[in-house]
Amino acid sequence: MDVYNTEEEQLKAIKEWWSENGTSIIVGIIIGIGGFLGYNWWKDSQTELKQGASVAYELFTDIDFKANKDEFVSAGEAIKQEYADTAYGALAALHLAKQFIQADDLASAQTQLEWAVKNTEGTEMQPLVSTRLARVLLEQGKVDAALATVNAIKAASFEGMKQRLLGDIYAKQGNKVAAQEAYTKAKEASESFAVKNELDMMIDDLAVATETTTTSEPTP
Repeated sequence: MDVYNTEEEQLKAIKEWWSENGTSIIVGIIIGIGGFLGYNWWKDSQTELKQGASVAYELFTDIDFKANKDEFVSAGEAIKQEYADTAYGALAALHLAKQFIQADDLASAQTQLEWAVKNTEGTEMQPLVSTRLARVLLEQGKVDAALATVNAIKAASFEGMKQRLLGDIYAKQGNKVAAQEAYTKAKEASESFAVKNELDMMIDDLAVATETTTTSEPTP
């Protein structure tokens, strides 16, 4: 996430980020690559799939949130309760969170993501959910909670994303030096040229801001 000038720009950015990185990606990972979540979790998901979890989730995602909010939330909560120990419970929470974000209800989105983090413990899905929770916390100004959530991510495969989030948090705190360091580590961990280029621009922007602040300070 870039360094934005206003809260409105930040909220717009997180909505766009969720639209581009929504639950469809996670669904593809879970259904297409069973081993991604570990054999036991995948096996449980398959068992529940035969019992109707897949059908329930599909019906849930077909509900229009804006037109039938109560029905949508009720269906999502029912899946979370009935299939809490499967991939579909977490997916329902993520889909609920996504819609709440689009509706500017970040507090409700946070509740859903916290549930998803807790219920994906021990799986490779948890770090991904944690990054989404951290962004929602940061958007609400809950910087300490966002920092704790990010620091709890230990998976080496998420190091780049973790460092970028740390950079966003430090930038929010006004700690430009720490933000630059985190963005640099994120750049080193990334294999994407586009991501590296974006991080370079963010690092340069912070460098300019730091230099401007330094030069504007009165000489003793």
